[in-house]
Order: sequence, then C-alpha cells, then structure tokens
Amino acid sequence: MTVSPIQGQHAPTDDHSTPFSRELRAAIKASGLGLDRIQVRLRNRGIPISVTALSYWQSGKRQPERARSISAVRALEEILGRPAGSLVRLLEPPRPRGRAARNAQARRTTSRQPERTASPPQAKSFGGLVTP
Repeated sequence: MTVSPIQGQHAPTDDHSTPFSRELRAAIKASGLGLDRIQVRLRNRGIPISVTALSYWQSGKRQPERARSISAVRALEEILGRPAGSLVRLLEPPRPRGRAARNAQARRTTSRQPERTASPPQAKSFGGLVTP
C-alpha cells in the first residue's frame, strides 16, 4: 500500500517486485541508460529482447527463465557494469512448463479432494431394540 499524496489515504499497488527485479531496476537506474538503449546494446550482441520484456523483468511481472533469456541477463550484467553472476543468482527457479506443469496441476487438484473414508455402520432398529 502507498499513501496517496492528495487524499492521504492508502492506495493499492501492483508491487510484484522480487530480489532480481529490484536489483535489475537499481542497476538500470545507476547506469543512466533507458530501456531502449539497453535493448539496442543487447541486439548489437545478437540478443533480441523486447523493451516490454525488460520492463516486465524490472517490475517483477515476469522473470527470465528460458536459456536465451538467461543469456540476456548475463549480457545485462556486463552492459550495466555489474559483477558476473550478480543478477543471475537472484533468479528464482523456473516454473514447470508443458507436461511437468500439467502433472503438477493434476497432483494439486487431487490433493485438494477430501479423502473418502468408510462411513460408520448405521444403527438398525428392531422393534425398539437398536443394534449396530
């Protein structure tokens, strides 16, 4: 929550930040380069990354996961003057994709279903006498 300067009330934010996104944002700011300039430098190294992807990475909405994206992060470390591995080490493990993701989803769905247990025997009444 942030405080609105006009009304002095708290307003919700879309803060998706992660250690990686915060460090990337700080490195970009310290470099003085805009995302478009960074994109050109990456492209000159043969790494095509969109400005949108860079923006999502620094906001925490997305994180690099695929091999090509990890290569881009390594190049970003050089471009932004950061030590090798300083950004890559902050990345979270990649999300499961494809069959692994479907299997994980199936396991989560199955584990949420209540266990079926045998119901206790019902009592029976025989002329006022109740037996189990």
